[in-house]
Amino acid sequence: MYRKITRTGPATLTISLPAKWVKKHNLKPSEYVELKEAENKLIITSKPGEKSENITIQYNEVLIENMLEKLFLEAESTITIESRTRIPKTIINTINQFPGFEITELWEKKVIINRVMSPSLNKPSALLRRIYQVLIDALKQNPANFSSDVSENIFLLQLVQERPKEIFLLREFYETILKIKTPAHDDAYALVRVLFNKIYMQKYNFSTQDSKKISEIFSKTDDLFKGYYQKTKSHLQISQLYYCVQLLNQLHKEIIYSQSIDALSDITDKKEKKYRIGVCLKNQANVFWDQEIKGSIIEVSKNYPEIEIILDSPLIDMDAKTQDKILQRFIEQKVDGIIFAPGYPKIISKTIDKINKENIPLVILDTDLETNQEYIYIGFDNYQGGYLTGEYLKKKLKPKSKILTLKGYTTGNSVRRVDGFEDAIGKGHKIDMIQAHFQESEAYEKTLKYLQKNEVDAIFATSDNMAMGVIKAVEELNKKVLIAGFDWTEEGKEALKQGKIISDISSKPRELGELGVQTIHDILKGKTIAERIEYKVELIKAEKTRK
Repeated sequence: MYRKITRTGPATLTISLPAKWVKKHNLKPSEYVELKEAENKLIITSKPGEKSENITIQYNEVLIENMLEKLFLEAESTITIESRTRIPKTIINTINQFPGFEITELWEKKVIINRVMSPSLNKPSALLRRIYQVLIDALKQNPANFSSDVSENIFLLQLVQERPKEIFLLREFYETILKIKTPAHDDAYALVRVLFNKIYMQKYNFSTQDSKKISEIFSKTDDLFKGYYQKTKSHLQISQLYYCVQLLNQLHKEIIYSQSIDALSDITDKKEKKYRIGVCLKNQANVFWDQEIKGSIIEVSKNYPEIEIILDSPLIDMDAKTQDKILQRFIEQKVDGIIFAPGYPKIISKTIDKINKENIPLVILDTDLETNQEYIYIGFDNYQGGYLTGEYLKKKLKPKSKILTLKGYTTGNSVRRVDGFEDAIGKGHKIDMIQAHFQESEAYEKTLKYLQKNEVDAIFATSDNMAMGVIKAVEELNKKVLIAGFDWTEEGKEALKQGKIISDISSKPRELGELGVQTIHDILKGKTIAERIEYKVELIKAEKTRK
Protein backbone atom coordinates (compact mmCIF):
# COMPACT_ATOMS: atom_id res chain seq x y z
CA MET A 1 0.00 0.00 0.00
CA TYR A 2 1.30 3.48 -0.88
CA ARG A 3 0.47 6.70 0.98
CA LYS A 4 1.29 10.25 -0.11
CA ILE A 5 3.63 12.26 2.11
CA THR A 6 2.59 15.84 2.91
CA ARG A 7 4.48 18.68 4.63
CA THR A 8 3.00 20.12 7.85
CA GLY A 9 5.97 22.14 9.11
CA PRO A 10 9.44 23.36 8.11
CA ALA A 11 10.89 19.88 8.57
CA THR A 12 7.80 17.81 9.42
CA LEU A 13 6.30 15.27 7.02
CA THR A 14 3.06 13.35 7.63
CA ILE A 15 1.08 10.52 6.01
CA SER A 16 -2.57 9.57 6.44
CA LEU A 17 -3.70 6.23 7.86
CA PRO A 18 -5.89 3.92 5.73
CA ALA A 19 -9.59 4.54 6.44
CA LYS A 20 -10.46 0.81 6.64
CA TRP A 21 -7.64 0.18 9.12
CA VAL A 22 -8.73 3.13 11.28
CA LYS A 23 -12.34 1.91 11.27
CA LYS A 24 -11.34 -1.67 12.05
CA HIS A 25 -9.41 -0.60 15.15
CA ASN A 26 -12.02 2.00 16.14
CA LEU A 27 -9.47 4.80 16.24
CA LYS A 28 -10.60 8.32 17.03
CA PRO A 29 -8.87 11.74 16.75
CA SER A 30 -6.42 12.44 19.61
CA GLU A 31 -5.88 8.70 20.25
CA TYR A 32 -2.44 7.17 19.80
CA VAL A 33 -0.79 4.62 17.58
CA GLU A 34 2.65 3.20 18.32
CA LEU A 35 5.48 3.48 15.78
CA LYS A 36 8.42 1.07 15.81
CA GLU A 37 11.43 0.96 13.51
CA ALA A 38 12.54 -2.45 12.20
CA GLU A 39 15.53 -2.18 9.88
CA ASN A 40 14.17 -0.19 6.91
CA LYS A 41 10.52 -0.66 7.91
CA LEU A 42 8.16 1.42 10.05
CA ILE A 43 5.60 -0.70 11.95
CA ILE A 44 2.36 0.99 13.11
CA THR A 45 0.43 -0.64 15.97
CA SER A 46 -3.02 0.50 17.07
CA LYS A 47 -3.46 1.41 20.76
CA PRO A 48 -7.10 2.45 21.00
CA GLY A 49 -7.20 2.27 24.79
CA GLU A 50 -4.85 5.24 25.28
CA LYS A 51 -6.43 8.65 24.89
CA SER A 52 -4.92 12.05 25.41
CA GLU A 53 -6.35 14.51 27.88
CA ASN A 54 -7.81 17.85 26.90
CA ILE A 55 -6.21 20.89 28.51
CA THR A 56 -7.77 24.32 28.59
CA ILE A 57 -5.74 27.43 29.36
CA GLN A 58 -6.60 31.10 29.54
CA TYR A 59 -4.90 33.41 27.06
CA ASN A 60 -2.32 35.68 28.64
CA GLU A 61 -0.31 37.95 26.36
CA VAL A 62 2.79 37.84 28.57
CA LEU A 63 2.75 34.16 29.54
CA ILE A 64 1.29 32.40 26.49
CA GLU A 65 4.62 31.46 24.91
CA ASN A 66 5.97 30.05 28.19
CA MET A 67 2.73 28.14 28.82
CA LEU A 68 2.84 26.56 25.36
CA GLU A 69 6.51 25.67 25.78
CA LYS A 70 5.75 23.84 29.04
CA LEU A 71 2.84 21.98 27.45
CA PHE A 72 4.96 21.17 24.39
CA LEU A 73 7.54 19.48 26.63
CA GLU A 74 5.21 17.74 29.06
CA ALA A 75 1.74 17.20 27.65
CA GLU A 76 0.47 14.77 25.02
CA SER A 77 -2.85 16.50 24.66
CA THR A 78 -5.31 18.68 22.82
CA ILE A 79 -4.92 22.26 24.00
CA THR A 80 -7.71 24.81 24.03
CA ILE A 81 -6.81 28.47 24.50
CA GLU A 82 -9.70 30.64 25.65
CA SER A 83 -10.10 34.36 26.27
CA ARG A 84 -12.86 36.73 27.37
CA THR A 85 -11.66 39.20 24.75
CA ARG A 86 -10.41 38.83 21.19
CA ILE A 87 -7.24 36.68 20.80
CA PRO A 88 -4.76 38.56 18.58
CA LYS A 89 -3.77 37.01 15.23
CA THR A 90 -0.13 36.88 16.44
CA ILE A 91 -1.13 33.71 18.30
CA ILE A 92 -0.64 31.87 14.98
CA ASN A 93 3.05 32.85 14.84
CA THR A 94 3.51 31.89 18.49
CA ILE A 95 2.03 28.42 17.93
CA ASN A 96 4.00 27.87 14.72
CA GLN A 97 7.22 28.13 16.72
CA PHE A 98 6.48 24.67 18.14
CA PRO A 99 7.08 21.87 15.60
CA GLY A 100 4.24 19.37 15.62
CA PHE A 101 1.57 21.76 16.96
CA GLU A 102 -1.30 22.31 14.51
CA ILE A 103 -4.19 24.75 14.82
CA THR A 104 -7.39 22.77 14.15
CA GLU A 105 -9.87 25.49 15.10
CA LEU A 106 -9.39 29.24 15.16
CA TRP A 107 -12.11 31.48 16.60
CA GLU A 108 -12.24 35.04 17.78
CA LYS A 109 -11.98 34.04 21.46
CA LYS A 110 -10.86 30.40 21.25
CA VAL A 111 -8.04 28.43 19.60
CA ILE A 112 -7.77 24.62 19.59
CA ILE A 113 -4.38 22.99 19.01
CA ASN A 114 -3.66 19.32 18.28
CA ARG A 115 -0.28 17.67 18.28
CA VAL A 116 0.50 16.26 14.83
CA MET A 117 3.57 14.46 16.13
CA SER A 118 5.27 13.87 19.45
CA PRO A 119 8.32 16.02 20.17
CA SER A 120 11.57 14.27 19.25
CA LEU A 121 13.18 15.17 22.54
CA ASN A 122 13.95 11.64 23.67
CA LYS A 123 17.12 11.63 21.53
CA PRO A 124 18.72 15.09 21.60
CA SER A 125 22.01 13.57 20.45
CA ALA A 126 20.34 12.54 17.18
CA LEU A 127 19.01 16.07 16.66
CA LEU A 128 22.45 17.53 17.31
CA ARG A 129 24.09 15.18 14.84
CA ARG A 130 21.43 16.10 12.28
CA ILE A 131 22.28 19.79 12.69
CA TYR A 132 25.96 19.11 12.02
CA GLN A 133 25.16 16.99 8.97
CA VAL A 134 22.82 19.57 7.42
CA LEU A 135 25.45 22.28 7.90
CA ILE A 136 28.14 20.09 6.32
CA ASP A 137 25.93 19.43 3.28
CA ALA A 138 24.95 23.09 2.96
CA LEU A 139 28.54 24.35 3.15
CA LYS A 140 29.52 22.32 0.11
CA GLN A 141 28.09 25.18 -1.97
CA ASN A 142 29.14 28.83 -2.00
CA PRO A 143 26.94 30.41 -0.73
CA ALA A 144 25.54 27.66 1.48
CA ASN A 145 22.33 26.03 0.23
CA PHE A 146 20.13 24.62 3.00
CA SER A 147 17.91 21.88 1.62
CA SER A 148 16.64 21.31 5.16
CA ASP A 149 15.97 23.96 7.78
CA VAL A 150 18.10 23.41 10.89
CA SER A 151 16.31 26.08 12.94
CA GLU A 152 13.65 23.59 14.08
CA ASN A 153 16.21 21.17 15.51
CA ILE A 154 18.12 24.02 17.16
CA PHE A 155 14.86 25.18 18.74
CA LEU A 156 14.10 21.69 20.06
CA LEU A 157 17.55 21.35 21.59
CA GLN A 158 17.26 24.76 23.22
CA LEU A 159 14.10 23.54 24.94
CA VAL A 160 15.82 20.57 26.57
CA GLN A 161 18.82 22.71 27.58
CA GLU A 162 21.35 20.04 26.62
CA ARG A 163 24.80 21.44 25.74
CA PRO A 164 23.48 25.04 25.71
CA LYS A 165 26.82 26.62 24.75
CA GLU A 166 27.33 24.25 21.82
CA ILE A 167 23.80 24.93 20.57
CA PHE A 168 24.27 28.68 20.93
CA LEU A 169 27.49 28.54 18.88
CA LEU A 170 25.86 26.40 16.18
CA ARG A 171 22.87 28.76 16.00
CA GLU A 172 25.11 31.82 15.68
CA PHE A 173 27.17 30.06 13.01
CA TYR A 174 24.05 29.03 11.08
CA GLU A 175 22.48 32.49 11.22
CA THR A 176 25.71 34.16 10.09
CA ILE A 177 26.15 31.80 7.13
CA LEU A 178 22.52 32.49 6.12
CA LYS A 179 23.37 36.18 5.65
CA ILE A 180 25.83 35.40 2.85
CA LYS A 181 23.70 35.59 -0.29
CA THR A 182 26.36 35.79 -3.04
CA PRO A 183 29.62 33.83 -3.51
CA ALA A 184 32.13 34.77 -0.84
CA HIS A 185 35.91 34.81 -1.29
CA ASP A 186 36.63 31.15 -2.14
CA ASP A 187 39.64 30.64 0.12
CA ALA A 188 37.98 32.30 3.13
CA TYR A 189 34.77 30.34 2.56
CA ALA A 190 36.71 27.10 2.09
CA LEU A 191 38.56 27.72 5.37
CA VAL A 192 35.22 27.91 7.18
CA ARG A 193 33.97 24.75 5.44
CA VAL A 194 37.17 22.79 6.13
CA LEU A 195 37.26 23.81 9.79
CA PHE A 196 33.61 22.88 10.31
CA ASN A 197 34.14 19.45 8.73
CA LYS A 198 37.25 18.81 10.83
CA ILE A 199 35.45 19.85 14.03
CA TYR A 200 32.57 17.53 13.20
CA MET A 201 34.99 14.63 12.73
CA GLN A 202 36.71 15.60 15.98
CA LYS A 203 33.40 15.53 17.84
CA TYR A 204 32.45 12.05 16.72
CA ASN A 205 35.88 10.50 16.15
CA PHE A 206 38.32 12.18 18.52
CA SER A 207 41.99 12.24 17.50
CA THR A 208 44.79 14.00 19.36
CA GLN A 209 46.68 14.51 16.10
CA ASP A 210 43.63 16.04 14.38
CA SER A 211 43.03 18.29 17.37
CA LYS A 212 46.57 19.66 17.04
CA LYS A 213 46.05 20.26 13.31
CA ILE A 214 42.84 22.19 13.97
CA SER A 215 44.58 24.32 16.60
CA GLU A 216 47.41 25.03 14.13
CA ILE A 217 44.91 26.24 11.52
CA PHE A 218 43.22 28.52 14.06
CA SER A 219 46.60 30.01 15.00
CA LYS A 220 47.08 31.13 11.37
CA THR A 221 43.59 32.53 10.73
CA ASP A 222 44.35 36.17 11.64
CA ASP A 223 47.17 36.34 9.08
CA LEU A 224 45.08 34.50 6.49
CA PHE A 225 42.17 36.89 6.86
CA LYS A 226 44.44 39.92 6.50
CA GLY A 227 45.36 38.52 3.08
CA TYR A 228 41.73 37.74 2.21
CA TYR A 229 40.69 41.26 3.21
CA GLN A 230 43.26 42.79 0.84
CA LYS A 231 42.27 40.55 -2.09
CA THR A 232 38.54 41.30 -2.14
CA LYS A 233 36.18 44.26 -2.05
CA SER A 234 33.53 42.24 -0.21
CA HIS A 235 34.72 43.30 3.23
CA LEU A 236 31.37 42.60 4.89
CA GLN A 237 31.48 38.97 3.75
CA ILE A 238 35.07 38.61 4.96
CA SER A 239 33.99 39.99 8.35
CA GLN A 240 31.08 37.52 8.49
CA LEU A 241 33.35 34.61 7.61
CA TYR A 242 35.94 35.75 10.16
CA TYR A 243 33.18 35.79 12.79
CA CYS A 244 32.27 32.24 11.73
CA VAL A 245 35.88 31.16 12.28
CA GLN A 246 35.87 32.70 15.77
CA LEU A 247 32.65 30.82 16.55
CA LEU A 248 34.20 27.58 15.29
CA ASN A 249 37.26 28.17 17.46
CA GLN A 250 34.99 28.42 20.49
CA LEU A 251 33.00 25.39 19.29
CA HIS A 252 36.17 23.32 18.99
CA LYS A 253 37.22 24.26 22.53
CA GLU A 254 33.74 23.47 23.84
CA ILE A 255 33.77 20.03 22.18
CA ILE A 256 37.21 19.20 23.56
CA TYR A 257 36.18 20.44 27.01
CA SER A 258 32.95 18.41 27.02
CA GLN A 259 34.62 15.19 25.92
CA SER A 260 34.27 12.88 28.90
CA ILE A 261 37.12 10.78 30.23
CA ASP A 262 35.15 7.68 29.24
CA ALA A 263 34.75 8.89 25.67
CA LEU A 264 38.44 9.69 25.34
CA SER A 265 39.56 6.40 26.86
CA ASP A 266 37.14 4.52 24.60
CA ILE A 267 39.00 5.55 21.43
CA THR A 268 39.71 2.39 19.48
CA ASP A 269 43.32 1.83 18.52
CA LYS A 270 43.74 1.62 14.79
CA LYS A 271 45.37 -1.49 13.46
CA GLU A 272 48.80 -0.88 12.04
CA LYS A 273 48.61 -0.59 8.26
CA LYS A 274 51.21 -2.14 6.00
CA TYR A 275 51.57 0.94 3.76
CA ARG A 276 51.25 4.62 4.59
CA ILE A 277 50.52 6.87 1.59
CA GLY A 278 50.88 10.64 1.79
CA VAL A 279 48.39 12.56 -0.37
CA CYS A 280 48.87 16.25 -1.12
CA LEU A 281 46.34 17.83 -3.50
CA LYS A 282 46.29 21.37 -4.88
CA ASN A 283 43.99 22.86 -2.26
CA GLN A 284 41.00 22.42 0.01
CA ALA A 285 39.15 25.42 -1.42
CA ASN A 286 37.96 24.09 -4.79
CA VAL A 287 35.18 21.47 -4.86
CA PHE A 288 37.00 19.70 -7.70
CA TRP A 289 39.86 18.86 -5.31
CA ASP A 290 38.23 18.91 -1.90
CA GLN A 291 35.15 16.88 -2.78
CA GLU A 292 35.63 15.06 -6.08
CA ILE A 293 39.30 14.01 -6.00
CA LYS A 294 39.69 13.72 -2.22
CA GLY A 295 36.33 11.94 -1.96
CA SER A 296 37.30 9.34 -4.56
CA ILE A 297 40.70 8.75 -2.91
CA ILE A 298 39.07 8.13 0.48
CA GLU A 299 36.43 5.88 -1.08
CA VAL A 300 38.71 3.71 -3.20
CA SER A 301 41.27 3.32 -0.38
CA LYS A 302 38.63 1.28 1.49
CA ASN A 303 39.27 -1.45 -1.11
CA TYR A 304 42.88 -1.68 0.09
CA PRO A 305 42.74 -2.42 3.86
CA GLU A 306 46.55 -2.56 4.08
CA ILE A 307 46.83 1.09 2.99
CA GLU A 308 46.56 4.11 5.31
CA ILE A 309 45.92 7.42 3.55
CA ILE A 310 47.46 10.55 5.11
CA LEU A 311 45.67 13.55 3.58
CA ASP A 312 47.28 16.96 3.89
CA SER A 313 46.73 19.80 1.40
CA PRO A 314 47.03 23.62 1.45
CA LEU A 315 43.92 25.56 2.40
CA ILE A 316 44.34 27.87 -0.58
CA ASP A 317 45.14 27.30 -4.25
CA MET A 318 48.64 27.58 -5.79
CA ASP A 319 50.33 27.60 -2.36
CA ALA A 320 53.63 25.99 -3.41
CA LYS A 321 55.40 26.77 -0.10
CA THR A 322 52.82 24.86 1.93
CA GLN A 323 52.86 21.99 -0.57
CA ASP A 324 56.65 21.86 -0.20
CA LYS A 325 56.39 21.70 3.62
CA ILE A 326 53.80 18.92 3.37
CA LEU A 327 56.06 16.87 1.08
CA GLN A 328 58.96 17.43 3.50
CA ARG A 329 56.79 16.08 6.33
CA PHE A 330 55.92 13.02 4.26
CA ILE A 331 59.63 12.35 3.77
CA GLU A 332 60.29 12.74 7.53
CA GLN A 333 57.39 10.40 8.32
CA LYS A 334 58.99 7.83 5.98
CA VAL A 335 55.78 7.20 4.06
CA ASP A 336 55.72 4.28 1.62
CA GLY A 337 54.36 6.33 -1.30
CA ILE A 338 53.18 9.81 -2.28
CA ILE A 339 50.27 11.02 -4.44
CA PHE A 340 50.81 14.65 -5.38
CA ALA A 341 48.96 17.26 -7.46
CA PRO A 342 51.43 20.17 -7.86
CA GLY A 343 50.50 23.82 -8.24
CA TYR A 344 53.88 25.24 -9.31
CA PRO A 345 56.02 22.18 -10.17
CA LYS A 346 59.30 24.12 -10.56
CA ILE A 347 59.23 25.50 -7.01
CA ILE A 348 59.16 22.04 -5.40
CA SER A 349 61.77 20.51 -7.75
CA LYS A 350 64.43 20.09 -5.01
CA THR A 351 61.96 18.27 -2.76
CA ILE A 352 61.03 15.95 -5.64
CA ASP A 353 64.76 15.13 -5.88
CA LYS A 354 64.73 14.19 -2.17
CA ILE A 355 61.69 11.96 -2.71
CA ASN A 356 63.52 10.19 -5.55
CA LYS A 357 66.67 9.88 -3.41
CA GLU A 358 64.66 8.19 -0.64
CA ASN A 359 63.18 5.81 -3.26
CA ILE A 360 59.62 6.81 -2.34
CA PRO A 361 57.22 5.97 -5.20
CA LEU A 362 55.65 9.18 -6.53
CA VAL A 363 52.40 9.53 -8.49
CA ILE A 364 51.68 12.96 -9.99
CA LEU A 365 48.05 13.93 -10.67
CA ASP A 366 46.65 16.46 -13.14
CA THR A 367 49.67 18.78 -13.74
CA ASP A 368 52.75 17.18 -15.25
CA LEU A 369 56.20 18.02 -13.82
CA GLU A 370 57.71 17.77 -17.30
CA THR A 371 61.15 16.88 -15.89
CA ASN A 372 63.49 13.89 -15.98
CA GLN A 373 62.72 13.05 -12.34
CA GLU A 374 61.20 9.70 -11.43
CA TYR A 375 57.40 9.68 -11.16
CA ILE A 376 54.21 8.31 -12.73
CA TYR A 377 51.91 10.91 -14.31
CA ILE A 378 48.12 10.50 -14.38
CA GLY A 379 45.95 13.10 -16.10
CA PHE A 380 43.37 13.82 -18.77
CA ASP A 381 43.52 15.55 -22.14
CA ASN A 382 42.78 19.21 -21.36
CA TYR A 383 43.25 20.34 -24.98
CA GLN A 384 40.64 17.83 -26.14
CA GLY A 385 38.15 19.12 -23.55
CA GLY A 386 38.54 22.70 -24.76
CA TYR A 387 38.31 21.63 -28.40
CA LEU A 388 35.11 19.62 -27.87
CA THR A 389 33.52 22.59 -26.09
CA GLY A 390 34.52 24.95 -28.90
CA GLU A 391 33.12 22.63 -31.57
CA TYR A 392 29.79 22.30 -29.77
CA LEU A 393 29.44 26.01 -28.96
CA LYS A 394 30.30 26.98 -32.56
CA LYS A 395 27.24 25.07 -33.79
CA LYS A 396 25.04 27.01 -31.35
CA LEU A 397 26.31 30.47 -32.29
CA LYS A 398 25.68 32.78 -35.20
CA PRO A 399 28.68 34.11 -37.18
CA LYS A 400 30.65 36.91 -35.50
CA SER A 401 29.21 36.15 -32.08
CA LYS A 402 30.93 37.50 -28.98
CA ILE A 403 32.37 35.01 -26.48
CA LEU A 404 33.77 35.51 -23.00
CA THR A 405 36.31 32.95 -21.75
CA LEU A 406 37.24 32.53 -18.09
CA LYS A 407 40.63 30.93 -17.58
CA GLY A 408 42.31 29.82 -14.37
CA TYR A 409 45.96 30.78 -14.60
CA THR A 410 48.50 31.81 -17.26
CA THR A 411 50.32 28.51 -16.75
CA GLY A 412 49.20 24.92 -16.15
CA ASN A 413 46.55 22.70 -17.66
CA SER A 414 43.85 25.38 -17.98
CA VAL A 415 45.94 27.05 -20.71
CA ARG A 416 45.54 23.92 -22.83
CA ARG A 417 41.77 24.11 -22.36
CA VAL A 418 41.75 27.64 -23.76
CA ASP A 419 44.06 26.62 -26.63
CA GLY A 420 41.76 23.77 -27.65
CA PHE A 421 38.67 25.98 -27.39
CA GLU A 422 40.12 28.77 -29.55
CA ASP A 423 41.38 26.32 -32.19
CA ALA A 424 37.88 24.82 -32.49
CA ILE A 425 36.05 28.18 -32.53
CA GLY A 426 38.33 29.61 -35.21
CA LYS A 427 38.58 33.29 -36.17
CA GLY A 428 34.91 33.92 -36.97
CA HIS A 429 34.04 35.13 -33.45
CA LYS A 430 35.32 37.81 -31.07
CA ILE A 431 36.73 36.37 -27.84
CA ASP A 432 37.38 38.34 -24.63
CA MET A 433 39.36 36.80 -21.77
CA ILE A 434 39.03 37.04 -17.98
CA GLN A 435 41.38 35.40 -15.50
CA ALA A 436 39.47 34.23 -12.42
CA HIS A 437 41.99 31.80 -10.84
CA PHE A 438 39.41 28.97 -10.62
CA GLN A 439 37.60 31.00 -7.91
CA GLU A 440 33.80 31.07 -7.86
CA SER A 441 33.67 34.44 -6.08
CA GLU A 442 36.17 36.02 -8.46
CA ALA A 443 34.34 34.63 -11.49
CA TYR A 444 31.09 36.05 -10.12
CA GLU A 445 32.51 39.53 -9.44
CA LYS A 446 34.45 39.84 -12.71
CA THR A 447 31.66 38.43 -14.89
CA LEU A 448 29.12 40.73 -13.23
CA LYS A 449 31.35 43.76 -13.89
CA TYR A 450 31.99 42.66 -17.49
CA LEU A 451 28.31 42.05 -18.30
CA GLN A 452 27.27 45.40 -16.86
CA LYS A 453 29.29 47.05 -19.64
CA ASN A 454 29.28 44.45 -22.44
CA GLU A 455 26.88 42.21 -24.31
CA VAL A 456 27.98 38.65 -24.91
CA ASP A 457 26.46 35.60 -26.63
CA ALA A 458 28.32 32.81 -24.85
CA ILE A 459 30.66 32.20 -21.91
CA PHE A 460 33.16 29.37 -21.59
CA ALA A 461 34.23 28.78 -17.97
CA THR A 462 37.27 26.49 -17.91
CA SER A 463 36.16 25.01 -14.57
CA ASP A 464 32.79 24.26 -12.99
CA ASN A 465 33.77 26.27 -9.94
CA MET A 466 34.09 29.39 -12.10
CA ALA A 467 30.93 28.40 -14.00
CA MET A 468 28.95 28.57 -10.72
CA GLY A 469 30.07 32.19 -10.28
CA VAL A 470 29.20 32.97 -13.91
CA ILE A 471 25.69 31.52 -13.49
CA LYS A 472 25.02 33.69 -10.43
CA ALA A 473 26.21 36.83 -12.25
CA VAL A 474 24.10 36.08 -15.35
CA GLU A 475 21.01 35.35 -13.24
CA GLU A 476 21.47 38.51 -11.19
CA LEU A 477 21.48 40.62 -14.36
CA ASN A 478 18.71 38.53 -15.96
CA LYS A 479 20.80 37.94 -19.09
CA LYS A 480 20.31 35.18 -21.65
CA VAL A 481 23.76 33.75 -22.32
CA LEU A 482 24.96 30.30 -23.37
CA ILE A 483 27.32 28.97 -20.68
CA ALA A 484 29.69 26.00 -21.00
CA GLY A 485 31.50 24.40 -18.06
CA PHE A 486 34.43 22.06 -17.53
CA ASP A 487 35.13 19.32 -14.92
CA TRP A 488 31.78 17.51 -14.42
CA THR A 489 31.57 18.09 -10.67
CA GLU A 490 28.32 17.45 -8.78
CA GLU A 491 27.51 21.17 -9.06
CA GLY A 492 28.16 21.05 -12.80
CA LYS A 493 25.87 18.05 -13.21
CA GLU A 494 23.06 19.81 -11.38
CA ALA A 495 23.53 23.02 -13.40
CA LEU A 496 23.37 21.05 -16.64
CA LYS A 497 20.25 19.22 -15.49
CA GLN A 498 18.55 22.54 -14.69
CA GLY A 499 19.55 24.02 -18.04
CA LYS A 500 21.81 26.68 -16.53
CA ILE A 501 24.73 25.51 -18.68
CA ILE A 502 24.50 23.92 -22.12
CA SER A 503 27.52 21.59 -21.84
CA ASP A 504 30.18 20.31 -19.53
CA ILE A 505 33.38 18.35 -19.97
CA SER A 506 33.58 15.13 -18.00
CA SER A 507 37.21 15.10 -16.92
CA LYS A 508 36.21 12.13 -14.75
CA PRO A 509 37.62 13.62 -11.53
CA ARG A 510 36.72 10.61 -9.43
CA GLU A 511 38.55 8.38 -11.89
CA LEU A 512 41.63 10.56 -11.44
CA GLY A 513 41.64 9.95 -7.66
CA GLU A 514 40.87 6.25 -8.03
CA LEU A 515 43.69 5.76 -10.56
CA GLY A 516 46.08 7.50 -8.18
CA VAL A 517 45.40 5.04 -5.34
CA GLN A 518 45.30 2.00 -7.61
CA THR A 519 48.59 2.97 -9.27
CA ILE A 520 50.48 3.57 -6.01
CA HIS A 521 49.15 0.25 -4.71
CA ASP A 522 50.33 -1.59 -7.84
CA ILE A 523 53.79 0.01 -7.57
CA LEU A 524 54.10 -1.12 -3.94
CA LYS A 525 53.09 -4.62 -5.01
CA GLY A 526 55.92 -4.65 -7.55
CA LYS A 527 53.77 -4.42 -10.68
CA THR A 528 55.07 -2.74 -13.85
CA ILE A 529 53.30 0.56 -14.51
CA ALA A 530 53.39 2.84 -17.55
CA GLU A 531 55.19 6.13 -16.86
CA ARG A 532 52.30 8.14 -18.27
CA ILE A 533 48.57 7.48 -17.98
CA GLU A 534 46.41 9.98 -19.88
CA TYR A 535 42.73 9.35 -20.54
CA LYS A 536 40.21 11.01 -22.85
CA VAL A 537 37.49 13.36 -21.69
CA GLU A 538 33.83 13.45 -22.78
CA LEU A 539 31.54 16.30 -23.81
CA ILE A 540 28.23 16.12 -21.93
CA LYS A 541 25.39 18.03 -23.60
CA ALA A 542 22.29 19.38 -21.89
CA GLU A 543 20.10 17.30 -24.23
CA LYS A 544 21.58 14.08 -22.85
CA THR A 545 20.72 14.92 -19.26
CA ARG A 546 17.07 15.60 -20.09
CA LYS A 547 16.42 12.30 -21.84
